[in-house]
Amino acid sequence: MRIDRIPFVSRHALRRNLVSSARGAFPCVEKQPLSLFVAPAFATAVSELDLHETIPSSPISGSGRAHSRVLPLKGHDARLHLRPARHGGALAFLWRNRVAGPNRFLRELEVTRTLKARGAPVPTPVLVQTRRKRFLTEVCVGSLHEEGTMDLLTFLKQNPPPKELPQLARRVASAVRRFHDCGGCHPDLHAGNVLVSTDSAKPKTLVIDLDGAEIRKTVSAPRRMRELMRLHRSLRKNGLLSRVGYPSVADFLDRYSEGDAELSRGLLAALPLEKRRERLHVIAWYLQSLLRRRT
Repeated sequence: MRIDRIPFVSRHALRRNLVSSARGAFPCVEKQPLSLFVAPAFATAVSELDLHETIPSSPISGSGRAHSRVLPLKGHDARLHLRPARHGGALAFLWRNRVAGPNRFLRELEVTRTLKARGAPVPTPVLVQTRRKRFLTEVCVGSLHEEGTMDLLTFLKQNPPPKELPQLARRVASAVRRFHDCGGCHPDLHAGNVLVSTDSAKPKTLVIDLDGAEIRKTVSAPRRMRELMRLHRSLRKNGLLSRVGYPSVADFLDRYSEGDAELSRGLLAALPLEKRRERLHVIAWYLQSLLRRRT
């Protein structure tokens, strides 16, 4: 069963349109040596910030989030969460935190803004900050900081009470379902890219880090299952699947497909392919562990 794909030419045109839309929605402000693409609602508050300081080398205490800064926004109740753009993959050590240009992250802003307007559970985008470094560019992406949250991976590692896990699974399922129903396609939906409330009395769940995300008219069942199984793999890889337990996984799937029998059948039809994909990942993890032991 093939995952729905967009032809290369169409994908390129869509990306170009996203950048164009982002430059309209987030006007560029020069603040030498920085260039800022800022949402107009936050332009005045951002202009008063000192953004020249580099991102700290340690994550925000207790948040589980990647290296970042949290800054006050004058005139706003919320604070600004500023994270650096970083390369992943085998060549990450070479590129470090520098990229070819800001367009990739302008697309992230525009995708996030559009999904937010549709009611998807995503952060509120604020800005992209760029600083030219010779032939490359340092980029930071800013959104409103979500108080009282941490990523799902960190939350589960803190051994929450088992009685809370079924409710947590249903909340995450509802958020991901809403994200997909709004047309969101996430290229890396793992437990570190889901924010959850640390206070169960104030439930909040968000899908974050939309770098490379796309917006589709509809998201097919195979594509949905591919992303759900990526989330499942991240729990398994980090040894958290047994802690979550099968009942919570079943609760997650029931809530995700609730009220849509056709979607449920489509997800089940796509499951065998994703199980084969997961088995290949397990083999890859095993081989990686052997290589680490030898080095």
